[in-house]
Amino acid sequence: MAAKDARSLFDAFDADQSGRISHAEVAEVLKKAPAARQARRATYFARARFPRLLPAPQVGETRSAAQIAAMVRQVDQDNDGEVSWEEFEAMLRSDASLAHLVDKRRASINQLNIRQGAGNSQHSFNSEEAEAFAEVINSRLGGDDKLKAVLPLAHDPTAPPLFAACADGVLLCRLIALVDPDSVDARAINFGVLGKAADRKATFKVVENCNLAINAAVDVGCRVTNIGPKDVMNHPPHLILGLLWQVIRLLLTAKISLKEHPEMARLLEGDETLSQLLALPPEKILVRWLNYHLAAAGSERRVRGFGRDLQDSEVYAIVMKQLYGSEIKPVDLSVPDLTKRAQQVLDNAGRFFAP
Repeated sequence: MAAKDARSLFDAFDADQSGRISHAEVAEVLKKAPAARQARRATYFARARFPRLLPAPQVGETRSAAQIAAMVRQVDQDNDGEVSWEEFEAMLRSDASLAHLVDKRRASINQLNIRQGAGNSQHSFNSEEAEAFAEVINSRLGGDDKLKAVLPLAHDPTAPPLFAACADGVLLCRLIALVDPDSVDARAINFGVLGKAADRKATFKVVENCNLAINAAVDVGCRVTNIGPKDVMNHPPHLILGLLWQVIRLLLTAKISLKEHPEMARLLEGDETLSQLLALPPEKILVRWLNYHLAAAGSERRVRGFGRDLQDSEVYAIVMKQLYGSEIKPVDLSVPDLTKRAQQVLDNAGRFFAP
């Protein structure tokens, strides 16, 4: 077992960066331990072709609070109810599934990048998440002449250019304008500072852009509490990804409306009215849409969310077959490797939802 990999795992789940992990944090670690014969889940965010219908890459078995507490007690030598690094190492040696995680999932661990923040704080980001967001941006803004100097964004797992590309506010403004064109006045954007966030001579105009982007984000419904222009200019990954996810979520769900899809009336249940249906969050409407097509296909499968219910790709296979029939290749659900199944789904999706 590589010590640096084990340390990376410990640091990644030491949420408050205290050097110790609590019961709750241990529970999160254990969720990462692979269950028998389970493969890695489908590519994060479905390579941005679906509105986050494929879950983040984590599979695992669950343990009860009592089991977690018992495990902690076994290695909590100072009886303070928390696990130190030394005690965590002992836990790794005592739990085969955790040891298997560190030994067999190094690629996944390496994709979790940890950056130093203000003071002694640390923040992590997943390179797959950054790649998925970059793909959305390349797809939706790739034809924007104003952004030719920074697009398309390249893929670099260790230092994604996505973060620096957002630092001058221009790209953020253009992305938010896709959600609501009225949220950003293009005449107010200082395009001349594109890619110059680090240039002190351009600071004033960069700050103007960042303020414009933050205000526009608020206008379209994003939560940007305690985020100012300097935060965007410094582009910490966790902050940029948090803001981008909100904007991209709005962008991908913008057309879930009766105006765009009058056939949504078929999703009504019981005495429900259209107003009640449209008041549901987009994710719940998508769940209902999936279940509607599963029922239409004669399947007994139903989904409650976009996590475990989708990880085996069966739901995707059934619904895509229901929608496109012979236009797509059947997904071989007898394949035990879930990643290979997911790739078949993505290959089919690429025929209809290619960027």
